[in-house]
Amino acid sequence: MKIVTGKKEHLDGLKEVFVELMEHHRPIDHRFPMIDNAQTIYQKRLLNYMNTEDTQILVALEGDEVIGFATLRIDKYSPVFHPGTYGMIDDMAVKARYRRQGTGQKILEAAYTWFRSKKVDRVELSVLTQNETGYAFWKKQGYKDYLHCMYLSI
Repeated sequence: MKIVTGKKEHLDGLKEVFVELMEHHRPIDHRFPMIDNAQTIYQKRLLNYMNTEDTQILVALEGDEVIGFATLRIDKYSPVFHPGTYGMIDDMAVKARYRRQGTGQKILEAAYTWFRSKKVDRVELSVLTQNETGYAFWKKQGYKDYLHCMYLSI
């Protein structure tokens, strides 16, 4: 297994992992069923990540098969805070049959290397409260609760 920078030739495999990620989340939260053109929209987002300096896609490959990925970006806090920038892991997923084999850890190591190359020393992410598997993974990686995002349907 190797970790590479995402390229156009990975798009079909990335979409496949993305769909599996959304299917994993659907029973957790009713807002996760995808709209009809979700894969096309997500592909455009991935292409944007491939062509923007402060974003990155990391792809885990087993041979030619995409088995996992992470989308990363550099973001900015309000100008009243110091330091001004931080790293954000927007999405990260590993195909179910490849989980618990170190793939996620290898993706994260590559993500930290990329963030450090951008002079970023803090990484944030969001995880669904009810996603016990995801939450346990991030806690195991040393992530701490920082901010609770709340909502109200009106």
